[in-house]
Amino acid sequence: GKRTAPHEPHIARGGVAYLSYTTQAPVVPVYIEGTYNLGFMEFIKGNRKVTLTIRPVISPSEIITTPNPDVESFKSGGQLILNTIKGERDLQ
Repeated sequence: GKRTAPHEPHIARGGVAYLSYTTQAPVVPVYIEGTYNLGFMEFIKGNRKVTLTIRPVISPSEIITTPNPDVESFKSGGQLILNTIKGERDLQ
C-alpha cells in the first residue's frame, strides 16, 4: 500500500491479491495510524503516537473466489483486503 491522508479515498489496485493468489500465501492486513507527514526528527524524538492494528489473517481462497481470475478479480480481492484494513469488513 501507500501512505495517504486520513481524508483521502483509498483505491485498491489488486497487487497484493495477485501475490496472494500466485503464491497461495495468506495476507495479514495491518492498519498503521499516525505516520502521515511524520518527519524524521519527530520519529527520532518520539513526539507522535503511532498505532498499529493487526486485523485477522485472510486466506487466498477468501481473496480470490474464481477459478480463472482476471484483473477485475484481483482488484476486487484488493478491495476486500483494503476494507479489512479499514475495519469495514464483516469480521467473524
